[in-house]
Amino acid sequence: MKLRPFAAETDFAAIRSWTADERAHVLWCAGRFRCPLEQEDFTRVLADMARRGDEPLTAASEDGSPAGFLCCATDREAGVCRLKFVIVDPALRGKGAAREMLRLALARAFGNPSVARVSLCVFPVNARAKRCYERIGFSGRNTERGAFAFRDEAWDRCHMELSRQTWEAGRMPVFRGQEWTFDTKAAEYERLRPGYPEELYRAIFDYCPVGAASRAVEIGIGGGQATLPVLQTGCAVTAVELGEHFARICREKYAAFPGFSVTVGRFEEASLPENTFDLVYSASAFHWVPEEIGYPKVLRLLKPGGAFARFAHHPFRAKDQPELGEAIDRAYARYFYPFYGKEPGKIAEYSEQQAAERAEIARKYGFADTRYFLFYQTRTYSAAEYVALIGTYSDHIAMDPDVREPFYAEIGEAILRHGGSITVGDTLDLELARKPLAAD
Repeated sequence: MKLRPFAAETDFAAIRSWTADERAHVLWCAGRFRCPLEQEDFTRVLADMARRGDEPLTAASEDGSPAGFLCCATDREAGVCRLKFVIVDPALRGKGAAREMLRLALARAFGNPSVARVSLCVFPVNARAKRCYERIGFSGRNTERGAFAFRDEAWDRCHMELSRQTWEAGRMPVFRGQEWTFDTKAAEYERLRPGYPEELYRAIFDYCPVGAASRAVEIGIGGGQATLPVLQTGCAVTAVELGEHFARICREKYAAFPGFSVTVGRFEEASLPENTFDLVYSASAFHWVPEEIGYPKVLRLLKPGGAFARFAHHPFRAKDQPELGEAIDRAYARYFYPFYGKEPGKIAEYSEQQAAERAEIARKYGFADTRYFLFYQTRTYSAAEYVALIGTYSDHIAMDPDVREPFYAEIGEAILRHGGSITVGDTLDLELARKPLAAD
């Protein structure tokens, strides 16, 4: 997704279709535009706003089609950017589109050094929108009671705000991703998260042999589950890790390897020498890095001929325990999906097609010789162990305790009712790509 200037000829028809009725229309725009939406009126109002410095922006999906819309109004003297008319395609709700659009809008807003805070207004009766803003990090500044009348309803208006300090602290589970949540459970993550099979490392080292003269970067080391086999080759490893607790655990864990070091921070912001590394790899972490930033940066860090290895676990819970799986699905439908405003979904095994498509992403950014591999393993947990394991998942940690606790209890009880243990089947995907030796 990317933000681009609104273009009436390509975007208006889609935006007009996103409000199903008058109430939805007014919840979105507070009656500022005519209902049903008319292109002449819509573009006239936006043009008037643009003359005052507002920016109407379309969130475009990868194929260029509109996925969302908002306006940014920056008041440099007041140090505030106001977001207005925020809307996403209803077909994309519950799929992260609103979060991604707002992530981009916040990056754009705070990219202006004069902006100290971002604000917006929402009608609390639009509970789904308000929850979305709260999860991103916005908090209520004040609420006007009965501020807006719609037919026989009187709607409150909530003024919400997100400060640069909060944004830079990385405390918002959506804008910065939910990667910050892992560090709050660093010890449990290190203890419970699985490692990776020997066959996976053989595939990496066959593709990119490394040894005592080699240098590597690990993106998102976490608890160090993927690090030891690389260090055992004699290769020096520089890890980049957002979580200070994880960094401390891994420094202690690999203190016997003089070539090991950890830089605390985001990979996107880490200062690393270019054209230096033989291998850059990331285990179950690269999805936190924006694609358009991550791949080009990896390419710059690698020596010509160097390799990028991206791999991850894709768990499938209770595959051969259908009754237990259904009981756990019911717990997710009762607690997890409503908390995130999503429709319940069925989990599916990670496919070879998904791995092939992921491998090809690297070609868009100048990599060559892309390959992919799939590996399989199983893990068995007691009820207590499995509840502790899901307690290391970012989107589970971010849930409110009063929702999370009964959710975990129901899952634990379900496992106990169905034999006392649960087996998780993992599909592990490995994608490899190489920096060309010379430019074509």
